[in-house]
Amino acid sequence: MILSSLCDYYKIMLRRGDVLPQGYSSLPMNYLISLTPEGEIDGILYQGTEENKKKVFPQMLLPLRSQKPGIEANIVEHRPLYLFGLVCERGVYRADDAKAQKSHAAFRESNLAFTEGLSSPVAQAYRNFILRWEPSAQCENPYLMAIAKDYGTARFAFCLSGRPDRPLHEEEEVKAKWGKLFASRKEEGEEHLAQCPVLGEMLPVARLHNKIKGIRNGQPSGCSLVCFNNASENSYGKEQSYNSSVSEEAMEQYTEALNFLLADERHCTVLGDMTIVHFALAAEEDAYLDCVNTSLFARTDRATAEDVDKAVSDTCLLYTSTSPRDYAASRM
Repeated sequence: MILSSLCDYYKIMLRRGDVLPQGYSSLPMNYLISLTPEGEIDGILYQGTEENKKKVFPQMLLPLRSQKPGIEANIVEHRPLYLFGLVCERGVYRADDAKAQKSHAAFRESNLAFTEGLSSPVAQAYRNFILRWEPSAQCENPYLMAIAKDYGTARFAFCLSGRPDRPLHEEEEVKAKWGKLFASRKEEGEEHLAQCPVLGEMLPVARLHNKIKGIRNGQPSGCSLVCFNNASENSYGKEQSYNSSVSEEAMEQYTEALNFLLADERHCTVLGDMTIVHFALAAEEDAYLDCVNTSLFARTDRATAEDVDKAVSDTCLLYTSTSPRDYAASRM
């Protein structure tokens, strides 16, 4: 019921334009790395601003980030360990860390393969950066030394020197190649077909489910709503989430919807150690949200008395796919 309702809400999000383009993640970006055509770093540009005494960073659309555990590089990588192959401890950079070495090697392999044949200047500069960068020779790189305090948690994007308005991930050539690669990756899972219990169709099954972020006391990297981590949970030779038969399509829909709801304070409330998500299966759901936020959580910042009266008369939806009036009748 919950997954089905979230998938229904995803369709409403799609009509409203709240859904990211397929194959992309939205990430707050801390720094923009400026590259010369030869692939040398000639600047690392801070992207943050301050609003109400809080640091705010621009959201950028990058190729969908990996959700796999362990070492797995992204296309157009943004994580420092992968990009630079260095760890930073107390302002000192080291290249002898085993995880950093493996991460950087994975980044080189996947991104060199991806950039092969790309001809745009910024893509060529990015490829040259990958080819030229030697972690052991960059432990005292002045640009990295200047950001040592933020290095471990920062995210990075790339641009050509003098063109911060044209980052690598927005290059049409890069987006076109990523679109083809993403489509081919989706097709690889089609040998695991089953009837999806959410959508009711024969579809490729999701082996792993995307992480859910924003849950109180959850893992910083995100939590999984559907997962099978122990061998005792496997049956009929199926491993991981192949046991659930939830399709790749349904998985992407419900995780996208739930992450959207958790990131929006009008749809999400934390009480003690509980994270409560509330939404209405209606294109115009403001009245329902005002009802929940005012009557249950005493939030009155947006609701007028008329809004609340109207919403209460229709009631609201809380993880249910029934209509408001049917739900009201069921409580009488």
